[in-house]
Amino acid sequence: MRQPRETELKFLAAPEDLERIAKAEFLASAEHLCSASIRTSYFDTPDRDFRKHGLLVRVRNFGDHWIQSVKQASGVERFESEREIDEPSPSLRLPGDLPPSCGVTCADNLKEQFASQVQRKTFLLAASGAVIEIAFDRGDIVTPDGKIQQISEIELELKDGDPAGLFGLARQLAENAPVSFSLLSKGERGFLLAEKQSGLPHKASKVHLSRELSVAQSFAAIGRMLLHDFMLNLSPPPPASVRVSDQILDVETVHQTRVAIRRLRAAMNFFRPCVEDQEFAQLKDGLRWISGLLGAARNFDVWQEETLGRKVASLKVAEGYRELSAAMEEKRLHSHQELTEAIGSLRLRLLILDLAIWLEAGEWRSTGKPADMTPLIDFVKPRMRAAARKLRRQGRNFATLGKEQQHALRIRAKKLRYCIEFFLDLFETSRGRRRAKKLLRALEDLQASIGKMHDDDSLGDFLADAFVGGRHDRERRLSPTAAFAAGRLCASHPRRKKLERKAAKGFAKFAGTRISV
Repeated sequence: MRQPRETELKFLAAPEDLERIAKAEFLASAEHLCSASIRTSYFDTPDRDFRKHGLLVRVRNFGDHWIQSVKQASGVERFESEREIDEPSPSLRLPGDLPPSCGVTCADNLKEQFASQVQRKTFLLAASGAVIEIAFDRGDIVTPDGKIQQISEIELELKDGDPAGLFGLARQLAENAPVSFSLLSKGERGFLLAEKQSGLPHKASKVHLSRELSVAQSFAAIGRMLLHDFMLNLSPPPPASVRVSDQILDVETVHQTRVAIRRLRAAMNFFRPCVEDQEFAQLKDGLRWISGLLGAARNFDVWQEETLGRKVASLKVAEGYRELSAAMEEKRLHSHQELTEAIGSLRLRLLILDLAIWLEAGEWRSTGKPADMTPLIDFVKPRMRAAARKLRRQGRNFATLGKEQQHALRIRAKKLRYCIEFFLDLFETSRGRRRAKKLLRALEDLQASIGKMHDDDSLGDFLADAFVGGRHDRERRLSPTAAFAAGRLCASHPRRKKLERKAAKGFAKFAGTRISV
């Protein structure tokens, strides 16, 4: 039986680049071990219980024998059990086949869900105190109903030695070859394909934590989940496949990708006292950069598809709107093109890889550091209660707050809502869970209502920025007719009173509910 954990990094590459990368100078000392054709079948129960608990069950065929593996669906360092079996169907009956407390109560009646067929070239490299297996895979994932997805990737697995050697090689690969780091395994991609979810937007995932975990274990779990959410929605593709086009990216995909990045930034802020190290500021700057581009594209999406469309419908503005809409669409396209360029950029590819490595092996995770020594519950209780007190103080006399004060309140409410979502499992009593859910509903109402008011209030500034000394090189001035239409849109706020009442009610509900962790 192999060790129950593996440390592995996966990179996507264009099929035409795999051979060239294998011959790269920085891999010249790698020893070619073998080339093989490998078929892997993935199994689950009819209700897909293993997938629901983040596990993959597979059987890999090597000539006349089979290797059974059970591993976590995603991650850099993850549980893996592996052993040889006598038939092409899994048998999960020995101690160690499944991780402790995996949550799956019945491992019988497993059926094949899909299969992969790859041509694999395997190399072994000794580098910086580590022995690393390098696998170049090219092939397909195939579902029983005939859906196919191409595989073209490179896997780096630590076989022995210092993980720093593996991470150093990964950074070297990312800097010198057209590849993109990915947290999505073949198995997970296969399930997405079988479930017809490939390429579709995915809402925020839920993390499951326990009071016994340390701050380090908990923050790493949250960070992995959020990077995974990012990749589910807008995973950087191999650079060769990125083409800046005249197409608008999917609106919901941009939104959910932005949510993943914002939640990650909120988590880093919340855990900052325990995780801030020499890399922290640079990683935060990188997240702020991509968040800004996602925010710009999202703003144009909202203005064009929601705010302007709704206002025009309510005011029945026809004259001048067509030109205004066309001008806005041009600006929107430019913001999406900037985002597309960033998605395929070396800067983003390195940022995502560096974040993944930092979560697993950053200085903040060293033995004896605060994150390693502090129990999660001892850290969360005072931090969350302090955040709630600050929000209550900031929102006191809500009716008298100005627009900027309301907007600042909304940002604080959003950060607190994210944190309560992260730590829902820590509310052990039924009363505590009810309070937590009540707080979430109140914060959602407060955040959404103030957000809509802010959209209305800032429409004028948004249009002025877009058309009068805007941020893009290609300036476009509005005709008097279109400018008049824009002025009418900015002047009318028919829903404001209703939104103010809803926001005030949400804040009152929040202020009247205590956090009971």
